[in-house]
Amino acid sequence: MRPSFVSLTFLALAATSAIAAPAPQFVPFTSFGNGGNGGNAVGGNAGNANGGSVIDIGNTVGGGTAGRGGTSQGGNAFGGQGGNAGGFGTGGNGGNAQGGNSGDANGGSVVNIGGSVVNSGGSNRAGNGGTSVSGSAVGGNGGSSNRGSGGNGGNASSGNAGSANGGSVINVGSSITNTGGSNVAGNGGTSRSGNAIGGNGGR
Repeated sequence: MRPSFVSLTFLALAATSAIAAPAPQFVPFTSFGNGGNGGNAVGGNAGNANGGSVIDIGNTVGGGTAGRGGTSQGGNAFGGQGGNAGGFGTGGNGGNAQGGNSGDANGGSVVNIGGSVVNSGGSNRAGNGGTSVSGSAVGGNGGSSNRGSGGNGGNASSGNAGSANGGSVINVGSSITNTGGSNVAGNGGTSRSGNAIGGNGGR
């Protein structure tokens, strides 16, 4: 009897981008009013997209191929633009932007546990790491003023990227025989942080 737990997974998860609405470009009813501030934006966080693992427990012959990591993409964020001011008013500040965090995209592992495990050539291949990319962030530009002060540009902070490690191969027990080409660990994938672009100050 050979209990076996096999899970092969390939996921692509992408969080929705967030775009804040801009402030009105001119404040009504006065030529000396201040420009409104642009809204802040926060990109959504993406979940994990790990490859599935293969686990054999008992008297195992052969092996398995674990699933490779998928793609986890954090949402982008774009801060709203600051409104322009009339007369001597102050331009509105650009909105801040925070890119979303991406999850892990690790390759799956292969685990053999038990006695008398025999793995033929080319078996027990762990999954390669996938791609984890955090969201980019673009801060809103500050509003301008005819004679007053321009608004401040918004801050931007990109999200954190998750790990994209290659999977491992683990053999536990006695009398394990591995022939050539077996037990191949997965390659690491790509983990990339998003760009962060601060907004320009108004004139």
